[in-house]
Amino acid sequence: MSEMACRTCKRVFRVPRRGSDVCPVCKTRTLTDNWNGLVVVFNPESSILAEKIGVKEPGRYAINVGR
Repeated sequence: MSEMACRTCKRVFRVPRRGSDVCPVCKTRTLTDNWNGLVVVFNPESSILAEKIGVKEPGRYAINVGR
């Protein structure tokens, strides 16, 4: 099981198999294993960091997603 990040919404997920490349949140086919840095947002309504990175939903987000 590997962790991959979505290039569109920057969410980080555990992917059961390498061939899975559809983001479960935004439904795009832009998952990559080329990412680094992790931010976990629990309460985006009261988080200054979530506001700065444009996050509206709780979750795990990559700081940098490669192309």
